[in-house]
Amino acid sequence: MAGSSNFITFFVVSISVCVKQHLCVEYPVGLDCKIMHPVKELSREEFLKYGKLKDVEHLRKAVENILIPRVAGTSGHTRVRNYISGSLHQMGWSVQYDAFYATVHILSNVHFHNVIAKLNPKAKRFLVLTCHYDSQYSKSNTLLGALDAVPCAMLLNMARVLQAALEPFRKTELSLMFIFFDGREPPENRNVDNFPYGACHLANLWREDGTLNKLDILVALDMIGSAGTTFKSSFANTEAWFSRFIALEERWSDANKLGCTNPRRYFETELIRSRDFKRDHMPFLQQNVPILHLTPKIHPPVWHTKEDNGSIIDHDATDDISRIIRLFIMEYLHSGINK
Repeated sequence: MAGSSNFITFFVVSISVCVKQHLCVEYPVGLDCKIMHPVKELSREEFLKYGKLKDVEHLRKAVENILIPRVAGTSGHTRVRNYISGSLHQMGWSVQYDAFYATVHILSNVHFHNVIAKLNPKAKRFLVLTCHYDSQYSKSNTLLGALDAVPCAMLLNMARVLQAALEPFRKTELSLMFIFFDGREPPENRNVDNFPYGACHLANLWREDGTLNKLDILVALDMIGSAGTTFKSSFANTEAWFSRFIALEERWSDANKLGCTNPRRYFETELIRSRDFKRDHMPFLQQNVPILHLTPKIHPPVWHTKEDNGSIIDHDATDDISRIIRLFIMEYLHSGINK
């Protein structure tokens, strides 16, 4: 990654995606896409049951608990890390830290902690969802980073809302993993080889010990929370998996459960080729882990500014997006045991 540019180049091409999938198709997952994972649509009963699950109050409270200055190495950072790990531990997840030191400009020798939560720590394969929980450095230590806090809150809320539904997957060979990366926002020249610090450290560690082989797909949640957010597929090898989000959103809309006459659409049938070497998913992409990068096509203008605070959060949109991701999780996990 040495010498990589932060410049993002987009190549927009048209794609043809079959939104309504057949029930018994299979798509590749895993390192080098060597595993074929089936897609079996949830039954109508399952779909409506999981789709109706929600806890908006918990989601808002989770955002509030994370939405403080949380620069790595500060007390706010420790407080948020403890809140995330404590919340998941209380819900019965296995929580571990990938702790390490790195020398960072201005902050000196910083103790970073990736938070790794597994529903079944003994599983042989994982669907992985990620975010990063540290906030942008500023001299005044006042930046809140709402668009980075919301994805973390969404993951905690998914664990809460799906707690009973996920119970069977505490013993299955295919299970669920959440990663809350650290070291994405330090005051550093981002062209250094080991940036982003947390993601690079974990990807290298897991390459050496073989854990990367257990990752089916890594779904990276990034810069979510503001109004007008839409997502497009970024990588050809996971394009079919991205189409599942489109299909699930369309199915929910068809069921007239979005609560409005003209429901917003968040997942679009367009492929965007991007090169952004400084996102948390990139060290894993470079190790051939399949990636679904759920991030807005254009960076919200408030990102990394003082305006990136609680006032810009569109709670309805956040809840809608969370629902579709929850349905994706349940469809993926059920497909793995309903062969």
